[in-house]
Amino acid sequence: MIFFIRLAMLSLFCLSNAAMAAEPGRNDFAYGLELAVDNNGAIYKALLPESVYRGVSRFDLADLRVFNAQGEMVPHAVRRLPVRTPSTAAASWTVPFFPLYRNDAESSEKLALQITTSSTGALVDVRRQDTAPTPEVVNAYLLDCSASSRPVARLLLAWQPAGDSFVTTVRVESSEDLNVWQPLVNKATLAELRSADHQMGQYAIELPGRKIKYLKISWPAGEKQVLLTAVKAVEVAEVQAQPRQWTEIAGSLIPEEPGIFVFDTQGCRPVDQTVLKLPEANTLIEGVLSSRSTEANAWQSRGRGVFYRMEVQEARLESEPLILPVSSDRFWRLQVLPASGNGLGVGQPRLRLGWVPHELVFLARGQGPFLLAYGSAQLPKETPASASVDLFSRLEKEGGIVGHARPAGNQFDLGGAELLTPPAPPLPWEKWLLWSVLVSGVAGVGAMAWQLFRQMNQATPGNDMRK
Repeated sequence: MIFFIRLAMLSLFCLSNAAMAAEPGRNDFAYGLELAVDNNGAIYKALLPESVYRGVSRFDLADLRVFNAQGEMVPHAVRRLPVRTPSTAAASWTVPFFPLYRNDAESSEKLALQITTSSTGALVDVRRQDTAPTPEVVNAYLLDCSASSRPVARLLLAWQPAGDSFVTTVRVESSEDLNVWQPLVNKATLAELRSADHQMGQYAIELPGRKIKYLKISWPAGEKQVLLTAVKAVEVAEVQAQPRQWTEIAGSLIPEEPGIFVFDTQGCRPVDQTVLKLPEANTLIEGVLSSRSTEANAWQSRGRGVFYRMEVQEARLESEPLILPVSSDRFWRLQVLPASGNGLGVGQPRLRLGWVPHELVFLARGQGPFLLAYGSAQLPKETPASASVDLFSRLEKEGGIVGHARPAGNQFDLGGAELLTPPAPPLPWEKWLLWSVLVSGVAGVGAMAWQLFRQMNQATPGNDMRK
């Protein structure tokens, strides 16, 4: 009995060691991409292409490896990039502005300019030469941006309430001496729209992002004038924006659930922004966006907002991107709230997903070309996703030669798409062996107890009485 128990325990130990998976090879993954490198660096970096997010089976990208030309796996790490590199935030300042008037008989403005320089910059005072009382309207504004030597990225405008909705277009010109003016923005849209309890608008004018001294904002004859109350200039921030990618997915209406649309993104991109594209013009809705990783999971709310698409004359106004916590979920859902009235109208919405790709970092061990292999539901769940991200960061800081890699060509098959199907659950040999040991132990104890009982009965004095 003791021999049998020891044999069972030895078998269990051997089985657990045999279950340890060997290092996966390139054909243990569904797809591959060849990586082209730019020099003989020791460390290479590459942004993951969208095909990787569609081809992996794990949301943590743990089914991804890098191999050299000899088929050897090389150390790698996958890390999230910050949306913006930490640096100086964009500054803004209030811009002095002066209205330019024009009456019906004038074809151009006649200005007498008096420029006074102070410690805060040049202030411009604009007066008309002809001061005769004539019907006048504001048809332009002169802006003094000389207080800063930094390039200007955009203007933020505030104006007197119009009372009702309006959309207008303006033109922006720049000058260094107030005499010669150059076109800067030929057409920019300003708008303020009201619908029920919601108000939306376009209050910013995007500029090319260069140093500007003076600006003139004007609008064509017949366009609605804007009576400004404040103007701010926003500098070009000293930050390096990471390359953002976008994917647009068509929605599907759930027949049994009115106002519910679902979107299958066919991947696990790290989404942090969404834009809802409405099917019809002049539509405004309020809705909730949710997501989940699989169809078996419950929906998790990601954000709520007002989405609109307005078209007036030649101007088009759409809702801004909705900023969300990063989510790698595959399935998304839009719930149109009942307060939205008639809803979306005719057609299906489309959802644009914005994300910043992960960065792949790997050591150039062995000969190239290097292969990025990904997509496998066959790897053990406890398989580590990658080497330490901190280790690569330390190597970079200590002077490791860093090169850049990029996909060379399209995705190709390695082991094939069948590797994305999870394997059948393994037979619970360990559990069976454990129960066998326990049952055998109980049986052994019972056998020993029975044998001892028999021996005790045979040794009872009453059984050996002599007459």
